[in-house]
Amino acid sequence: MKYLSKRIRILTVAVAAVLVFGLAGTGIASAGNGGSGNNGGSGNNGGAGPHFSQPPSGALIVNNGSYATQSYLPHACASHTYPTIAAAITAASPGKTIYVCAGTYNESPSIGKPLTLLGAQFGTDAQFARGPETIIDGIGGVTYTTGATSGTINGFTLNGYTGSTGEIVASNVGSGWTFSNDIIDVSNGGIYLNTDGAVNPPPTTIDQDKFVQATPSGIPSSGDFGQAVLLWANTANNVTIANNAFVNLSGPGAGINTSQAGCGATPNIADFGNNLRIEGNSFVDNGAPIPSSTYGIDENFAVLFCTTNATVSNNTVTITDHNDASAETPIYLGGGDWATTVSGNTLIGNGASGASGAEINSDFYPSGTGDTITANTISGFLYGIHVRIGLDYGTLPSNTPSYFTITNNHVTGSLSDGILISQGLYGTISGNNVSGSATYDCADLTGPGGPGTSGTWDTWSNNRGYTSSPARLCH
Repeated sequence: MKYLSKRIRILTVAVAAVLVFGLAGTGIASAGNGGSGNNGGSGNNGGAGPHFSQPPSGALIVNNGSYATQSYLPHACASHTYPTIAAAITAASPGKTIYVCAGTYNESPSIGKPLTLLGAQFGTDAQFARGPETIIDGIGGVTYTTGATSGTINGFTLNGYTGSTGEIVASNVGSGWTFSNDIIDVSNGGIYLNTDGAVNPPPTTIDQDKFVQATPSGIPSSGDFGQAVLLWANTANNVTIANNAFVNLSGPGAGINTSQAGCGATPNIADFGNNLRIEGNSFVDNGAPIPSSTYGIDENFAVLFCTTNATVSNNTVTITDHNDASAETPIYLGGGDWATTVSGNTLIGNGASGASGAEINSDFYPSGTGDTITANTISGFLYGIHVRIGLDYGTLPSNTPSYFTITNNHVTGSLSDGILISQGLYGTISGNNVSGSATYDCADLTGPGGPGTSGTWDTWSNNRGYTSSPARLCH
């Protein structure tokens, strides 16, 4: 019994040692290690507490004292230099970093020099739960003015804007913007930007943001209400919008809208934005209780106009309101899109009876050529993929989309046709797998008398489907 008791005491000590030393190396917080267990610790004054990202060395520190528990903040916040963001901006030399401690700042910063603004959660993905926020809630949002050749906003919550443009406006002043890890209320517009006509500017990145809408768009609705990212009023080149969450936004408009400066029938560097990448985003639409008489109050995910070499890939769009007649087409190429690739997206309509999953048309601008829709998974829309002539909303006459490619898509459960070419010339439709369509899995209305498959003006090959009009488009 003594031997057994001794063994038990030894085992107890060993287990305790494992718990103390083992857990210390896992990042699991304890009161004695000064961390919260999130992203390497809270960095506060030595005790357990919420997570804050640490101010980088040399940053100007802003703290207005509005965060309730000041002792939790990083040490630098206790010896801050500036009580307002505006004061720090005025004092900062171009290229400087400003760290804004957690709290609420009723300001509308105007920035006329290249600066980096970091909030309490900079570097921490806004799509997930995180610590206390640095909130800018001024009615004027954040505006970049002449002299701001670039800029960064990272780790903030932005709300309170009451205008009709955006919480962040960076228009006709610079390029190379970075807006990351922010929570942005788009009730009156989100990010409104361009790259000031620069032909090959430094990359602009909008990533790991969460776009929400505290106030649904009213009827009638105007301005940029509900639109999260607008590339507007000039060309926007080398822009990447990646790994963001768009949550239950209401329009009219789109989560991402790329009208640029408007465009004509032929690509040129003055009117067309080049090298746009929309990748890895999630867009959830739960429907809206009141439909608009003009638009449906729901939004498109991405509306592309006047682009060259754009890519929309690996995004997930979910219409959660079943049989939503107001749902809009998630990926909408509305004219002026040249060599655009739509690939690897998952589009879930749940019976969206007035929308296509992806669409090529010339509603607002003359259609471009060379667009490709490939390897997408699309279910539950009126049409899975639709190509058609425009409805002449724009100032130039609509034209027929041509030389497009639709390949290797998986389309199921369409309320009408799985793949429908209403009007199109010299398209290539191949290798698609289409099933469960209420009318036809494959349909092409461009014939008869065309040089393509079954008298259409398009070439169909190796498509799998059960119903076809005319025959032999899929089988």
